[in-house]
Amino acid sequence: MSETIRRASKKTEVPGKSDAGRLGSVGTILALSTCYGLSALIGILSLLGITLTFQWRAPVIVLFSGLATISLAFSYRRHGFIGPFGLALAGFGLIVWSKTLTRSPLIEAAGFLCLVGANIWDYRARRRFGPVCKVPGGVQPKPASSQ
Repeated sequence: MSETIRRASKKTEVPGKSDAGRLGSVGTILALSTCYGLSALIGILSLLGITLTFQWRAPVIVLFSGLATISLAFSYRRHGFIGPFGLALAGFGLIVWSKTLTRSPLIEAAGFLCLVGANIWDYRARRRFGPVCKVPGGVQPKPASSQ
């Protein structure tokens, strides 16, 4: 009996369940590259005498940031630690605020720092806590008696 409990308590990787954390990282990278990578590309092209304007850049940044935040919510369901999702939600709020109301690059950078920090925190939480196992029906294994 104790061998069964020991095996059940080991942290195991559930196939296909780690995609939520990876999706958060991909969403953050896409948002950062859309924001700063596209700005660098426009700057380089401007030096070459080519002028480009993109009307859709702010909504795409908000979309990718939202994707990263939602995927961190699913990752919270996996490891049960809410800190990374809260930080990602704060970062998403700062990015939306900077893109819609203030147009402040400092607020935008703070939002991206929150998203990157949330992804690092989530990665560490996934490594430390592993998947949360819920026993169906609320039946918990009985501890082995010492008789």
